[in-house]
Amino acid sequence: MKRNVAVVFFCAFLAAVVSCGPGEPTPAVSTPIERVENGLFEGAPVVGVAGASLEERMAELDVPAVSIAVFQDFEIVWAKAYGVADPATGRMADTDTLFQAASISKPVTATAVHRLVESGTLDLDVPVNTYLESWRLPENELTSATPVTLRMILSHTGGTTVSGFPGYEPTDAIPTLQQVLDGSGPANTPPIRVDIPPGETYRYSGGGTTIVQQMLIDVVGRPFPELMQEMVLGPVGMTHSAFDQPLSADRAENAAVAHRGGDSEDISHVYPELAAAGLWTTPSDLARFAIAIQSSVRGDEGALLARETALEMLKPVEDDAALGLFRVPGRGGGYYGHGGGNYGFRCQLIFHSDQGYGAVVMTNGSRGGEIAEEVINAVAREYGWQGYLPEEIRPIELGEGELESFTGRYRIGPDRVAVLSAGDGILLHREVLRPGVIPLYPVAPDTFRLSRRTLSFIRGDDGLIERVESEPPGISWDRLADDELLPPELLLAGRADEAIALYRELDVEENRLNDIGYQLLAEPDRIDEAIAVFQLNTELFPASSNTWDSLGEAYMEAGQTALAIANYEKSLALDPSNANAVEMLERLRGE
Repeated sequence: MKRNVAVVFFCAFLAAVVSCGPGEPTPAVSTPIERVENGLFEGAPVVGVAGASLEERMAELDVPAVSIAVFQDFEIVWAKAYGVADPATGRMADTDTLFQAASISKPVTATAVHRLVESGTLDLDVPVNTYLESWRLPENELTSATPVTLRMILSHTGGTTVSGFPGYEPTDAIPTLQQVLDGSGPANTPPIRVDIPPGETYRYSGGGTTIVQQMLIDVVGRPFPELMQEMVLGPVGMTHSAFDQPLSADRAENAAVAHRGGDSEDISHVYPELAAAGLWTTPSDLARFAIAIQSSVRGDEGALLARETALEMLKPVEDDAALGLFRVPGRGGGYYGHGGGNYGFRCQLIFHSDQGYGAVVMTNGSRGGEIAEEVINAVAREYGWQGYLPEEIRPIELGEGELESFTGRYRIGPDRVAVLSAGDGILLHREVLRPGVIPLYPVAPDTFRLSRRTLSFIRGDDGLIERVESEPPGISWDRLADDELLPPELLLAGRADEAIALYRELDVEENRLNDIGYQLLAEPDRIDEAIAVFQLNTELFPASSNTWDSLGEAYMEAGQTALAIANYEKSLALDPSNANAVEMLERLRGE
């Protein structure tokens, strides 16, 4: 099953909004830790709106364990763990419990590269094939014109394929590193190759970092876990960290277990792609890593990196991608970090490059990323992180009935429908065929705030609202007439034929249709509409393996086995590396 993970049109602008309306005042708390624990929020803080408690959010999002480390003035000021490391046994988490760092493995790996650059062993601007011995990146017309360098790979501008890795269950056959690089044997991802011009475009690539893993092994002549222990983990003092996959028995005794929720089994996947996703660690150890980078930027004597090297590491190459870390945009400058998401794990590292503060949050839940963002926001407010949070939202009181003039249906892009309704002094936004409600707070006549964005409601000559514009620019909605129904509304009304006909006239992306199909598939009485949408996607995007994969799943849910098999076979023919199609075909055929 390959669901759409792209950021959708509206949510791209509203990813950091407050998810709850006005509530009761937060109970008085006396310590910084207690205020963080009871003051979780997304986006901008709202005056008069209580924050959520960590305990509440863990229960709501089905996240068994959360572990936090906060550092100030280049020192860890507190660390604390919450919840259950292993839901099956009830074993509790503590501050020494290990979590999978997932993609936060990448900046740790990049630091080893920078140390070798300092020693003169590596050069960021020399082709990587100069250093590779046991495997080489296959050449083609693109690499002949512009060879791939370490600078490109570390900044995700090398044109390499494979964004991320799903990992393997412990009982699976685990591929070797070279099998991962070539997409052969039991590897469940395609070959890592260059398919767009190197050096021109940012495209996130865990595949590129996996090339670095092989390069470091070839250059240093040591197994990857050993060389990382010697070059980074040991010098930084990351005593509870290891690039062990699978995790060694002694460390596994206090490791968190991946939790996906629902009917999924609690089981941690194995990642042979160590450099990109294989680090097991704790928030305190990652805090020590961040402090080591900060100390290097400050130019401390005996720091892990020379000051010039650390500054080079933090210099963005394309957009906000630096050489191993990402600059956090729109936060007043100076903030860097990296997120991580493996099977059943989500984590976040944020720090200021030279002010000596930051935070790490690690979780063993698939929705733990939401908690990580909210905890870091609460930490930023408690410790006064300069420029990190938007200005507080101070709602005004509207007169009785004033909210009603803003309510109604608005068009977002070609087919999305935003429905605005009146709440308790605020507007409530929901999007048709998407879960969740977003509050909009009145801050001036015809003006509402959410996070860092201001929405202006524009009236026509008759005094009625016609459209919505935003500052900064990016959101533009037109108000819909009562009888003007867009495809998602037609689908919910059981008028699938009309919806599909209208979609054929609109310029809608494959991922959007895929997302709609899965929203419908989640409702038991909407399976016919889901199939219709997935069928349209295969018609519009016949060369995409994912469209046929999704249609196969819909037919499988509908109990139409023959059609499910036919569509999974089509998906597999288009993409022989589609492990999901292989698994579903085996299940459907009873193999």
